[in-house]
Amino acid sequence: MNRWATKLACLCLALTEVGSIAWAGTNGVPNAVEVRRLLRDGALLVDVRTPAEYAEQHLPEAVNVPLDRIAVWFPQHVLDKNRVILIHCRSGRRSALAEQRLRELGYSRVINLGSFAQAQRVVTGP
Repeated sequence: MNRWATKLACLCLALTEVGSIAWAGTNGVPNAVEVRRLLRDGALLVDVRTPAEYAEQHLPEAVNVPLDRIAVWFPQHVLDKNRVILIHCRSGRRSALAEQRLRELGYSRVINLGSFAQAQRVVTGP
């Protein structure tokens, strides 16, 4: 299977595993109503930026787990590998890498919110 087909299959699996998420636009970020419902239902909001970036500005309820700490922090703090995990970073690049690492660790319900601005829009509103 080629690389794009594998990525598409992973995306389809992720959508199936998370459930009926109402997706907004074409950027793959769930809409604000759905994200807020997931948070109310116990989803974990994770900011994978550096501690310095997190200290400058972060979303309410977000925990800071820098990308280089994912493999150590998650197995110690998130034992339920079926818990919904919402991740974001500054631009979306590190959160994409974090999503991949989390899936490799066996976490099946990971949603990449992308950039801080996108996450802020859907978590706290305009």
